[in-house]
Amino acid sequence: MLRGLVREAILSGRCASLMSKNFDPHARIYDATRTFSPGSQKVIVDSIVRSVCATRGSRFLELGVGTGRFALPIVRRGYRLTGIDISENMLRNFRGKLRHSGLAARLLKADAGSLPFADGVFDVVMAMLVLHWMPDFRKTLSETRRVLRGDGCLVFYNGRPRSANINELNDEDGLTEVDIAWQRILNAYRGDRPAEVASETDILEALHQMGAKIETKEVGKWVRKITPRETIARLKTRSFSEDRDLPRDDFIRLVSQLEKWCRERFESMEVVLHRRRKFRYHVIRFAR
Repeated sequence: MLRGLVREAILSGRCASLMSKNFDPHARIYDATRTFSPGSQKVIVDSIVRSVCATRGSRFLELGVGTGRFALPIVRRGYRLTGIDISENMLRNFRGKLRHSGLAARLLKADAGSLPFADGVFDVVMAMLVLHWMPDFRKTLSETRRVLRGDGCLVFYNGRPRSANINELNDEDGLTEVDIAWQRILNAYRGDRPAEVASETDILEALHQMGAKIETKEVGKWVRKITPRETIARLKTRSFSEDRDLPRDDFIRLVSQLEKWCRERFESMEVVLHRRRKFRYHVIRFAR
């Protein structure tokens, strides 16, 4: 199924919508390209709930809620949740999950840079795998601070390499040889032109400048097995932030370059590589 949808995504030309960070073309395959190891999601969400000191009356908001990968477990625990996204297809996917589970949440099509809420109405705002997509993530951080209650907090998870500099990355970033080769190909293509996505370091620095108190949490460690063929198939979905600025023809050429590198580097495209993962997130409290 993934292979057919990859072909649809890359050949239809609809990938251009990624430039506006709208995941409508990828809603059907999004969950298949973002997976946790068995049991790890429960551990992660349990840790988040403890870290924010949630009570039964706590009100959660998730920015870029998508298909509800983080939000649905929050709702299942009985918390009130509002989710926003600019992708109607992603929201439709999440609504289907809620109906199937007999649960309810408030889902709105809205922009995280201009939140349609009054000041101080949420206890927790979650920004999971989303801030680096924002054209102006600083504006989103300001909006987040505005809608949080005085003692509320932001939960921020980037899920990307800590730095855009490939020489600063190591095993902590959960990268395989193929991932690193792809980063080097992208860097060579861009030259001195920086990527159009913010790194975790960029976002944390902006939060420090806002006077925020940042507490970093690490929970769960696991190893994900993946082959070069699977890595390239996922890249071809164009649902990842690193390549969103690439014109279609350039993207196809660079992926072909990576595939050639893999065939020269490995005896088989089915060789098993290991991504050593850990879930690192940040709990942010803003100065008032």
